[in-house]
Amino acid sequence: MSIHAAKRSDLVCINQVITEAVMAWPMPERLKRLSVPVLCYDCEDFNHYQFILYKDQGATVGIGAWNAQATVVTARGDGRLLHGLYILPAYQGMGFGQQLMAQILSEAMAMGADGLQIKAERPAITFFEHCGLQALSAGSPKDYPYQFWYQRN
Repeated sequence: MSIHAAKRSDLVCINQVITEAVMAWPMPERLKRLSVPVLCYDCEDFNHYQFILYKDQGATVGIGAWNAQATVVTARGDGRLLHGLYILPAYQGMGFGQQLMAQILSEAMAMGADGLQIKAERPAITFFEHCGLQALSAGSPKDYPYQFWYQRN
């Protein structure tokens, strides 16, 4: 198992992991099908986000995407936005998501961030709670209702 920076040529693998992860979410099939295109990335996203891949024997089993460019100001400190974190269903519950988050946090802190802000989708709430992340209040009624802060103790 290893973690690597992604390249544009990894886009198909990135979106395959996202598709498989979303299709395993506990929600109606139609809603999953509608969500996948919205959550997948395109080449333009490489201009805004950094991507890392979790690989097992050469196969991509997890991905993380984060915005390294923009600082997010929260009540807990200045951070970077964790934009997406997806693990193939067969690899969930083994700590790979936590390892990806730790790698992103390490890179963000090397850039001067205090932590990571996460705007979670509803099916991911239990994962972030299980990780012990601190819940943040939404800034406005239009903002994500499920926000978390990740910072090393």
